[in-house]
Amino acid sequence: MSWVTGKIWELTETGEEADLLALIEEQIEPRYAELHPDVTLGLMRLEGRRYLATQTWPDRETWERTTSGEAFERWFDHYRPVLALWGAAATFVLEWAGEDIRGEASRM
Repeated sequence: MSWVTGKIWELTETGEEADLLALIEEQIEPRYAELHPDVTLGLMRLEGRRYLATQTWPDRETWERTTSGEAFERWFDHYRPVLALWGAAATFVLEWAGEDIRGEASRM
């Protein structure tokens, strides 16, 4: 079953939706593709100036293995400047993670 993580972000006073989209498409997706080829990123517009950014992993074990250890720390060090750009556009609100218990059945 897929493992999904999510973070809710609120645009800063000067942040724009276009900033988030550009960062995901130009900076974040390519870096996550280097981290693991099967992670999928999503972005949903919520009410007001809030957005839900998601990561969908093949399973929890893959997520745990990929996001721990020295290789991840090296990857994250290179990713940190991109995270700073994101932080200039949006402020962190809430984080969650969970298992997609419907899996492929929900896509039919």
